[in-house]
Amino acid sequence: MMSELTIFTTCKPFEGVNAVHQRNAICSWHGLGVPVLLIGDEPGVADLAAELGVAHVPHVARNPDGLPIVSDLFEIAEQQAKTRFLAYLNADIILLPGMVDALSVVAEKMASQPFLVTTRRFNVALNHALDFSDPQIGQTLCSLADVTGSWDYPYAIDLFLFSRGLFQDIPPFSIGRPMWDNWMLWYAGSQGVPVVDVSSARTALHPIHGYGGQWAEITHGSAAQHNRKLGPEEVSTIDSSSTHYLEDQRVARLADETAESHHSRFVPDNGRELVAYLHFAQGDQNTSAAQVMDDLRSLLWRWQRFFPVRDFTKVDAAAVKSLLVQASDLCGSGRWQEAIDLVQDFACRDFSRAISQSLENGLPLFVWGTGAYARRLYIFLERHGITLTGAIDSYHDPRHDPVFPVPVQKPGALAAQKERAPLILIGTMYFDQVLSQMAEYGLNDDDCLY
Repeated sequence: MMSELTIFTTCKPFEGVNAVHQRNAICSWHGLGVPVLLIGDEPGVADLAAELGVAHVPHVARNPDGLPIVSDLFEIAEQQAKTRFLAYLNADIILLPGMVDALSVVAEKMASQPFLVTTRRFNVALNHALDFSDPQIGQTLCSLADVTGSWDYPYAIDLFLFSRGLFQDIPPFSIGRPMWDNWMLWYAGSQGVPVVDVSSARTALHPIHGYGGQWAEITHGSAAQHNRKLGPEEVSTIDSSSTHYLEDQRVARLADETAESHHSRFVPDNGRELVAYLHFAQGDQNTSAAQVMDDLRSLLWRWQRFFPVRDFTKVDAAAVKSLLVQASDLCGSGRWQEAIDLVQDFACRDFSRAISQSLENGLPLFVWGTGAYARRLYIFLERHGITLTGAIDSYHDPRHDPVFPVPVQKPGALAAQKERAPLILIGTMYFDQVLSQMAEYGLNDDDCLY
């Protein structure tokens, strides 16, 4: 089966912790004995391809920001690979040997039809280079996962293993931004193609990491907005899209009566993940305070906790060190939920100060948006006893949408606030549209926080 699979990816520049994570991942794929294809000309890619003796295609179509286009990545892989199956992985996913075994079982079961295999990733605290020449490396990684690992949420989709020719007419998504991965699951389902969840094999390890202070750009920038416009209306996840699952070396259909019990086996353990990260961060002298804060924001995002995407909180090494100690003490006494609150409050402290100052000046306080992100923000404000004047939403329909905890008004309500401009907390991903609508009522970037 190894000779029937090609793994392909595109990389970030091999700099800093990204170099460590990507090298670990790609070496793990190479160690499986399968063909590997690296696409793109980012610094360090050609050198690693030459070192490992794997295929490399430097040219790929890119968006105006220089991000590779997903459809071109997959087209290049289809052209270059000679195997029945292909797998796209994000370049930091370490694969354990069990993935090849899982593919063998699925391929035997689905021999007469195309299929898509995916899996939940298992987050681990790992920032050091691994030695893949060590015959015990598989056991070392399994032990690391046992000690520090936790399942991620079903919307974190980092692996697509599929039959050649499955994906046709992929929209021009940008890699590394939201929604393209959800589209892949949606597309397979729209074509009636079986989607097999092999999470039970626990073969995909993902190192906890931040995003280099680029949260606003990654989640709300122009490429992210463009991807959302191309994506399906319904966000597909591993849980909502899977039609089959791997269990005890067999593939079974995921019926309605079995789905809940299957998915419940992979519930993320936020407390365990935080404990593991705190232990790791305090013991790693090479991890800067800025990187720690970036990592913690990444964890807050996964835990569906609010934090401002603008980097309000200035990084102070002594304060970050104190935060880690206090959070560890809380976790040590079993109070990990309080520890997560502490981390969230630290990441939001300057944001909170700005709100408090506005309230002291008597300004009305509105949240713009009523979706999941706005609800995270509302929960944070409620925990701190901050009362909203109301919510603004262009599309909220009380007949169909979930009830929001405060009165919801259309943007036109801002016309009545002209004499005393309110503070707007943007609780949606669509920043550009909100700022444009705010401008219609004489409000600008200084009148909002996000």
